[in-house]
Amino acid sequence: MTTADVLELTREVDKFGPDLQGLMEIGGVAPARADRRLIGDLRIVRSQLEATGLSMAEAHALIGRSILVRYLEDRGVLTRAYFEGVAEGVAAWQHNLDFEGDTLVLGPPGKQRFYDRVLRDADYTAALFEKLAEDFNGDLFSLGEARGKRFSGPVLHMMRAFLLGEVESDQRPLFFWAYDFEVVPLALISSIYEQFYHDALDEEGDGAHTESDERAEKLKVVPDRQAHLDQKNNQKRVKDHDELRQEAGTHYTPANLVHDVLRRTLTPARLTLEPKILDPACGSGVFLVEAFRRVVRFEAQRLRRKLSPAELRTILQRRVFGIEINAEAARVAAFSLYLALLDQQEPPDIASGGSLPYLLHSGVRDERRFGIIVVSDAFALTDEERRLLSDRVAAKRSYAGRGDDLKLLAAAGTLDLTLNDFDVVVGNPPWHEASNREPVPRLWASAFQLPAGEGSFSQLFIHRAITMLREGGALGLLVGMKVFWNDRDTSRAFRRHLLAHAAIAQVVNMAHVRRVFFAKAVAPFAFMLAEKRRPNPAERAVLWNARRVGSVERLRTMSAVPLDRRVVAQADLAEVDYLWKVFWWGGHHDAALVSRLRMERTLGEAVENFDPPPRYGWQRGGGEPTSLLAVLPELSNKKVQPFGPLQDEWFLPPPRGVKRDPDQRIYDGRRLVMTHGVREPLGPVARLEDRPFSFRHSFYCIPLRHVTDAQAKTALGVLWSSLGRYLLFMTAGSWGGWHDKVTARDLLGIPIRFAPSWGMARAEHDDATARVVRAVELLRDSAPAEPQSHIFIDRQSGLTSRENDSAIRLLDNAVFDLFELSLSERDLVEDFWAEEHDLYWKGAASSATKRLPLSGAVAGSRTGSVDASLPKGLSRYLRAFLDAWEEHLPEVIELSWRVTPSPGGDALAVTFDLVDPSASDGMAASGDWASVVARCAAALSRPVSPAFHVRRLVRAVTNNGFVVLKENARRLWTASTAREDAEALFVQLASRRSA
Repeated sequence: MTTADVLELTREVDKFGPDLQGLMEIGGVAPARADRRLIGDLRIVRSQLEATGLSMAEAHALIGRSILVRYLEDRGVLTRAYFEGVAEGVAAWQHNLDFEGDTLVLGPPGKQRFYDRVLRDADYTAALFEKLAEDFNGDLFSLGEARGKRFSGPVLHMMRAFLLGEVESDQRPLFFWAYDFEVVPLALISSIYEQFYHDALDEEGDGAHTESDERAEKLKVVPDRQAHLDQKNNQKRVKDHDELRQEAGTHYTPANLVHDVLRRTLTPARLTLEPKILDPACGSGVFLVEAFRRVVRFEAQRLRRKLSPAELRTILQRRVFGIEINAEAARVAAFSLYLALLDQQEPPDIASGGSLPYLLHSGVRDERRFGIIVVSDAFALTDEERRLLSDRVAAKRSYAGRGDDLKLLAAAGTLDLTLNDFDVVVGNPPWHEASNREPVPRLWASAFQLPAGEGSFSQLFIHRAITMLREGGALGLLVGMKVFWNDRDTSRAFRRHLLAHAAIAQVVNMAHVRRVFFAKAVAPFAFMLAEKRRPNPAERAVLWNARRVGSVERLRTMSAVPLDRRVVAQADLAEVDYLWKVFWWGGHHDAALVSRLRMERTLGEAVENFDPPPRYGWQRGGGEPTSLLAVLPELSNKKVQPFGPLQDEWFLPPPRGVKRDPDQRIYDGRRLVMTHGVREPLGPVARLEDRPFSFRHSFYCIPLRHVTDAQAKTALGVLWSSLGRYLLFMTAGSWGGWHDKVTARDLLGIPIRFAPSWGMARAEHDDATARVVRAVELLRDSAPAEPQSHIFIDRQSGLTSRENDSAIRLLDNAVFDLFELSLSERDLVEDFWAEEHDLYWKGAASSATKRLPLSGAVAGSRTGSVDASLPKGLSRYLRAFLDAWEEHLPEVIELSWRVTPSPGGDALAVTFDLVDPSASDGMAASGDWASVVARCAAALSRPVSPAFHVRRLVRAVTNNGFVVLKENARRLWTASTAREDAEALFVQLASRRSA
């Protein structure tokens, strides 16, 4: 490689860097101190207002009105003349307006505020609110239950104290007075008020969702019917209830997440088409407000001027719509949209603009009543849907589902919107499952033959979004990750339907960083962008995977590299459902290995006709245990360990009350007993036992009475091995999400080789099987691990004994040999556990993102040995890359390499030169490379806005070699990534030669 090649590469990075796709980091810095202070002040005043007897809605209405008045004052819309006009003819009111009071009123320099003076008099305040409602409109100044309410003097005095920063002497001064809304961005106060609103709902315990409040209120803790449950179990129920509320989404959608969703959905190309936008679960309007702002900005840039008030109202009337089931949340959405509209106008335009339009739908839409926010269940029936169902039930007196259709017609309200009428659907609908007490969504899906797994609201809202979109329209929704991972048959049917009726453009999996955005969130979620149209045969989807690395913890950002960008044929996702999970932490090489393993005979097939069949254990209930259950001790799923003999302390007394007791033969005889839950990094705890004991439903049992002892131990060995656990993690839809577990389907799908297959020699099979059995016997006879030491598989932790570690290595190698894994496949499994799973499990604390120590440039060649002084990961990378290319190179060609770190050590460049050993070294001088790598390293991570950064890698084919340049992180420089890099470069070279 020449210096000219190097400089040309640098120019390409600088020129095309933004087009080298990378995952945008979502800048989510913690709220500014002033913002947190204001939110705290709002909590104080709301609490104090409610203490006077106001409802939460009334307290919100007064606070919202006060924020609006203060905003209009600071913008210069409400001047002294306006307040004097309200006070005209009433001497007492005029006196209040003139009297400054004893307290020094602090505020922005050069501005005089009068609202706090009005609040001294309840009648004057009521008259001001009436005047504002007349001049603006009822939606804006009649929020919530406070429509027409006259607030008492003590309540208004408390509000005044809040505005002036006065509180009781034992509290710190309040902060609201310091805000000047002429210079403070409106987005700030709008989002603060919204966050405050949802925080208040959380504190109320209503289980409200940011985007759909009333549904979650129905998620109540069901009292346990067993009177003997102790306090610990009661506390667990409360915790489970809290987690259920969090799964439902009881949290405020952060602004930076909203920005990212709309940046991906409302692209310049789509905005050019003047899209009509719908949020089907708009909550308090955060998506609607930002969508309105983006449309306004785009139009202003297109026209190269500021939009007129009439143009702004036209955009609001025709381009932005929302549905919200909770009336209070809908009023807050209207509040936010009004602020957004006012913020785009100058004070004279606001003052002379007349009444604002009504945004809440009242049954009529005209030039004054826009009706863009519909207070309704999103699954209420449109006129077209009601007509279709009515015709169906009238045409046939008997058909399957007619009763449900009648129930839907009776229970569902009317959704006054038109099907197939929107160009874009965005939002963050609920993620939980619709309960039986919420029949309308389920009935709606059933009536129109739309499959939805167990009433998943994410799946239901995707269906609803598609029905509202025009052909070719786009939907960009935040959804629960269960949409893609749940392995129940109903969810698989949903995915097949989705992939047949929509083209998936991209999915951004945020499961690993969910707590960055939602501090209390436990449910994994993702962003999905799709178009309503039948996909082309060659349609491809881009799957992004965010990683919780160090910068995420420090800055609350998402960070990923192009290595975590996967491009998948949509047809493959439709045909091979488990690929949704494989491509979270794996790539196409992992998909190939998983596909090969799933061609093997499975454990389920091996025991298919056995009696008794595999079962879960008993469940607690009120029934009297009989026969064996009455006397057998219970194996505790919390205490049991994988290795060593059974210990007495692992057992509990026989159960006192049971239900759904399965075939009791599973409690005796040779059997595999496996925990339903997962322990990291082990996975499920599996044991092979013949001693009689019972177990609860948290265990799954596979009786093995009809196989040999060696076959039973082989099955256990596969489950214990790194290969078996790798396959479970890659395909189990519930491992890696919320409440990590594996299902019976997952366990029965484990590959088994009880006999040679696929052309394997009998001697090789028997040798591998014997080594598996020997390793299993060593581990079964070893001392049991302490309960806190279940991370025995993590060899870097130092928690395994030397004997167990040796047996585990023996087991892994034997299982690799049993399934005839190639060197690259073995590297893939080992690199996964050492790097990818380590990052998944430990996040920012993982060593997978640590830098490889390299003090300076190092060079070598294919024929020479790789420098032993190199970090282990880097030496494995170089060997794997050289081996991958060896078969493609003539013997007379030498492949030389050089590793050059950037000056700061944050990036590495590896160059490979194809040279004739007899010729002079064509590699650029070391000094040249140091300069080039420094420039390229800076280009790898470039901010594109205050909120976003993009990380890239470079794989380039030059005239006589290759260049790989990427971040210096252990996980990016493994033997497996070397093969990916070599493969990508080979494709580039082949494409260049064919061109």
